[in-house]
Amino acid sequence: MNKLFVHRIIIAALILLNAFLVFQFIKLSKPYPHSFSDKESPKYIIIEKLNFDKQQVVIYESLIEQHRENIKSLNMQMMSTKKDLLKVISVEDNVKNDSLFIEIGKLQSMIEKVHFQHFLDIKSICKADQLKDFEELEKRLVELFDKRKGPKRLTNKRKGKR
Repeated sequence: MNKLFVHRIIIAALILLNAFLVFQFIKLSKPYPHSFSDKESPKYIIIEKLNFDKQQVVIYESLIEQHRENIKSLNMQMMSTKKDLLKVISVEDNVKNDSLFIEIGKLQSMIEKVHFQHFLDIKSICKADQLKDFEELEKRLVELFDKRKGPKRLTNKRKGKR
């Protein structure tokens, strides 16, 4: 083999590797849950399972926006506190470190409370005949929002129906 042939193989391999990396970057940079089709998003699944009418959908969408804003704010505070913790990693000030751990715990608790309140808000817009559907959905919320797997369709496991 001559040098030109080897160079061409190396260049082709680098181009393929770059294309693969760009594809992976684009694929991973899509924000959750928008990386899934609308019909697979938790929002759509909840609307479908609870049979929301148009007015309820409008209210639900405003609840989602409010929830996202609250979570975004708390996540920013969490990141700031974690950065502060990393800044003092070399300092052996246990009091300062412990106070930052306590602050992170408080923020995480607040995040969980915001999530919980969001589901109570969803329940509050349900009509009486939708509450039974909400109770069924409530049993499967962890499955619906499992970030390791991404949002997925909730199926009726007993009957194999969607």
